[in-house]
Amino acid sequence: MVTPELIDKYKSDFELYAAENLFIIDKDSQLIPFIFNRMQSRLWKLLLELLIAGVPIRILVVKDRQIGCSSWICGLLYWLCSLFSNKGALQVNYDADSAAGLFSKIKLFYKMSKPELKPLRKISNRQELYFANPDDDGPLGLDSRIRIDTADSE
Repeated sequence: MVTPELIDKYKSDFELYAAENLFIIDKDSQLIPFIFNRMQSRLWKLLLELLIAGVPIRILVVKDRQIGCSSWICGLLYWLCSLFSNKGALQVNYDADSAAGLFSKIKLFYKMSKPELKPLRKISNRQELYFANPDDDGPLGLDSRIRIDTADSE
């Protein structure tokens, strides 16, 4: 059961949130909990250090394939936009196929999230998840969104 205390804990600990609420598809096509590997844990610690230091976050990752950096970034954007109000995330990819592949990870996060942690959705299409009340007459909701685009789009 998700309590307000647990939500507060999730808001301060992306690694815990990912392990207990997010799912990824592994190399064997199995749906598994998103438990950080060594590189993902190092990225999270580095991000926290930069936030605490109050400096702009600039992380350049020269990456090999299949080390989990893209999944980690998708998870981070989902965590920020699904738990916090008034956030906007834009993920830019080099082409439409890579954009679609990464956005499918974000949609899987939403689909597999615990019901108590699923924000209301106003828009869900090929490029955007907008977390807001679908009913225009009710309260707005989170008013956070994740958008995906390609570098070559206008």
